[in-house]
Amino acid sequence: MPYVAKHVNTLGFVCKEEAAFGVAETLSTSVDPVQPWFTDRSGIPTTLNYLYDGTVGPAPGNDGTLRRAIPFGGAAQFDMPFFFKGSGAAYSASVFANLHKLWKACGLTAAFSGGAGSEQWLFSPTAVGTTPTSLTCNLYTDELLIPVIGCLGNWKFSGDTSGLIKHTFSLSGVKGTITNSAASVPAGFTYPLAAVVPTSPVGSTFLLGSYVSAIGVKSVEFDLGRKVEPRAGLDAADGHLGFVHRGREPRLTVVVEETALVNTPFHTSAGLDPWELFESGGTFACSFQHAGAQYFKWKLALTQAQMVAVPERTNLNGAACVKLDIMPYVTTPVANDDLTLLVN
Repeated sequence: MPYVAKHVNTLGFVCKEEAAFGVAETLSTSVDPVQPWFTDRSGIPTTLNYLYDGTVGPAPGNDGTLRRAIPFGGAAQFDMPFFFKGSGAAYSASVFANLHKLWKACGLTAAFSGGAGSEQWLFSPTAVGTTPTSLTCNLYTDELLIPVIGCLGNWKFSGDTSGLIKHTFSLSGVKGTITNSAASVPAGFTYPLAAVVPTSPVGSTFLLGSYVSAIGVKSVEFDLGRKVEPRAGLDAADGHLGFVHRGREPRLTVVVEETALVNTPFHTSAGLDPWELFESGGTFACSFQHAGAQYFKWKLALTQAQMVAVPERTNLNGAACVKLDIMPYVTTPVANDDLTLLVN
């Protein structure tokens, strides 16, 4: 009997920033791969959908259905999981962490700064009126090549005391023609930063206002909350003009051990009163600093934020804990200053 024709044991992901939105870039398998981290060998979960799926409706003379028309407007939506890898050496205008271009495709603009010994990349929300960064992506899975252009995305991360923090990028773009691709292709990729080992989250710090080093951080989750929607056009060759970003609603969720309740402003060096902090509508700066040596760490900062849900009591192995749901806000209706991401 013949062996299985295709398998899902090998996969690969390659992406590159587009010089012009929705115009495909030529991808290099030695420069552009980003190493994904899946929990099993099930390939890359990818949803293909269409602006029009070909449905024409029921037959007028019986209970059957008419032959479908040709569908158009094909798109691909997929989630790519990664661990963070710092550069391991001094950053520069041409030296990046592994997630650099993916963060940019999620509506963050990157700026390099710093002299010798203090080199860093600072990401902040892309200004309104600026064409957002988009990606040309090639997905290698099931011994297929799925090309996708004009990819825009949303960024999430999550982790707890059982392992490393995983970053997930939900990307949407216009699908190209799917073709066969041998397993030997992704097996031959050269991954930048392949020798860099992802850093442990042990030693990370969570700051909330004057509570500058929360004790007993059990878990952390973040969702940039960026929305993208399809853009259609009958003038387009396939009816699809790519995706459009529709704003963001960032949310940070952290579980920490409870402290003795403190008085106004309900966050002090001694601890928190999360319930009074929620009920008072109090504001505070907030950050999560991932542990790591220089050139191996990153920090999410919510410049000004509030509690946005009733703090939820919980416990872990008998330790009284509380779940904090936090959202940043902009300082004025036209400011673009709710959050930053520092990679240094």
